[in-house]
Amino acid sequence: MATRLAAVLSSRLKTLSISQNNNSRVLNLIQKRTMVCQETGALLPKPEKTPLGLTKVAIVVTPFLTLGTILGREGASFLEESEIFVPDDDDD
Repeated sequence: MATRLAAVLSSRLKTLSISQNNNSRVLNLIQKRTMVCQETGALLPKPEKTPLGLTKVAIVVTPFLTLGTILGREGASFLEESEIFVPDDDDD
């Protein structure tokens, strides 16, 4: 059980190799999937893919970014109208 857990964890982690050459370090990050079959010999299923992942991110980010922009603009105009914060005009 422990060896199987170690195999799963090692397949999920990135390997890091450090080589020193004249006091400089070179880092190579490699992600690999070492476990492709089960102990019985059956192949593991392909990793899941998220369909339209970038589109979903854009659909979520756009309205909240717009809402934050509107709230910031309205808040700044309220502070300026109430004379709580008035930006100085720099005359150069």
